[in-house]
Amino acid sequence: MSSPHDGGYHGYQPPSNPYGGEPGPYGQGPAQPYDGLSIAALAASLTCCAGPIAVGLGIAGIVRTRAGARRGRGLAVAGLVVGVLASVALAAALVGFVWIGFNTVPEDEAEVGDCIDVSTLFGSNDLWSADCDEDHDAEVFVAERIDSEATDRLDLVSLTTFCEELVPAEYAAVVQDSTYRVDWSTDAFDDADPDVGDHLVCYLERTDGEKLDEPLLR
Repeated sequence: MSSPHDGGYHGYQPPSNPYGGEPGPYGQGPAQPYDGLSIAALAASLTCCAGPIAVGLGIAGIVRTRAGARRGRGLAVAGLVVGVLASVALAAALVGFVWIGFNTVPEDEAEVGDCIDVSTLFGSNDLWSADCDEDHDAEVFVAERIDSEATDRLDLVSLTTFCEELVPAEYAAVVQDSTYRVDWSTDAFDDADPDVGDHLVCYLERTDGEKLDEPLLR
């Protein structure tokens, strides 16, 4: 019998792998590669606004990794789940932006007599469309584009005083009523310092903070 040291016996040699690469564990052949779509699904799910893409890639990855054909099924499932959550969040954000677009009142689109709600959601007086026959914050009595003459005047007086100087005759009595106070909003980069071409909206709201519930001129 050959000795391990006499050159006649060299120990067990694993069979060569006809597919190339390293043999898998326990002699089961080469390790299966990770599925590229499954990896891409997880990566896409972590990318802003790519949730719907991640959902599609995740589904494809799950199909491609069934029955152990490829590795990466866990990545595909994770990508699908995160992608669904990201898609729901994206849809909610889009609905929110559409709602804001339909309900805000840009200063360049406001008209005298518009009833509005006022908030400081974005750091300045933001105007929101409201029904004049329902509770609302204020009513517009001036809506105009700033010209050079207006900017010269605004170098001398406040925007509140400027609004009071522009009041139409039909709103004069309301402006003089102590029940109401004048406020304003502009679309200027610096809200309190409008320039030529910017738009100014002057509106009336109650001094006691209560809501209006009908048009001021009814």
